[in-house]
This record gives sequence, C-alpha cells and structure tokens, in this order.
Amino acid sequence: MKHVSKVLGIVVIVVLVLIVKREVIDKNKAVDITELRNATPAQVETTLNVQLFDSSQMAENVYEYSKAKAVTVKGNTDAGIGVVYLDGSQSGFRVENPEYIMFNIAIGKSRVGMESAMTYSYEEEFEIEEEMEKELFGNRKDFPVFYCNWTNNDCVVVSCEKSTGKVVAVTYFKNAKKVTERLIK
Repeated sequence: MKHVSKVLGIVVIVVLVLIVKREVIDKNKAVDITELRNATPAQVETTLNVQLFDSSQMAENVYEYSKAKAVTVKGNTDAGIGVVYLDGSQSGFRVENPEYIMFNIAIGKSRVGMESAMTYSYEEEFEIEEEMEKELFGNRKDFPVFYCNWTNNDCVVVSCEKSTGKVVAVTYFKNAKKVTERLIK
C-alpha cells in the first residue's frame, strides 16, 4: 500500500508539472514569424489564422521616411500583425504583439541586449534626430531605430517606448532605400 501511495504521489506531481508547463511556459513562448516578412496578406491570414483589414490605426504608427504619398496597412490590431503598403505596393510586415517575434526581436522586452540576440544581419544602425521625428510624426511615445542592410536593400525598424526602452513594434521593409529616401540630403 505504501508503494502505491508513493507511485500515485509521483504521478500526480508529474501531471501537475506538465499542466503548469503547458499552461504557463508554453503559452508565454512567442512564435517566430520571420518567414512571413514577404508573405501576401492571404498567406499571413492562413498561417496565423487571422483576418486582415485596412487599418489606419496601424498605418499611423509605421515609421518610414519615403516620399510615398500613402502609407496603408492591411492588418489586425487585435492580433498585432500587419502588411505595410507604400503607394499601394506591398513593402513591409509589422508585428506589434508579444505573442510573435521577428528576427528574434521580442515585443515588450527591453532594447538593452536586443542587438546581440537579433538574427537580422545589418550593416548600419541609426536613430532619427528628435526634431526631425517631431516634425514628421508629432509627439509620440515611441521612437524608431533603423537597422539597414544596404547590400540586400532591406531594413528592420524597431519602435521603442521612450520612457522604458521596451520594444513596442518591429517592422520589416524590403526596400531600405525607399523607406529612408527623405533622410538622404
């Protein structure tokens, strides 16, 4: 009878550990969606089981310095996912949800140490002067950090909260020269 109690106790402990792992640890594990950076909206919808709509709210938060007349996003604010368009042409992919990571950049985590964990290979990193940022985007609570690979002509823009330095969004653009053209004098 003693052995049955011990075995039953061990089984209960193992079951509890598995439940905690599934409910807490696995739920907090972000899904890497880097491979979707050039996906069509239909592919994003199918892969992530979300519906994308025109999202002016997401479009307003996209940092880009192109000469495009229109920046639009086909996205889902609840899911924190969006496909970015410049003048109607698909140009990028945006993530605002901590359930997802792109290039190993996690939403909600500190910018400190981010670059050492980032899997995006960049040649240049820069921030925008605060005055220029205010002139173009007004007073915002976040700021952009650009990571550009000029050889591949793509870039990743990491939006960070000014007060905490936490990452609030990651946007991939497939044409770095286009999204930085107003910065070049």
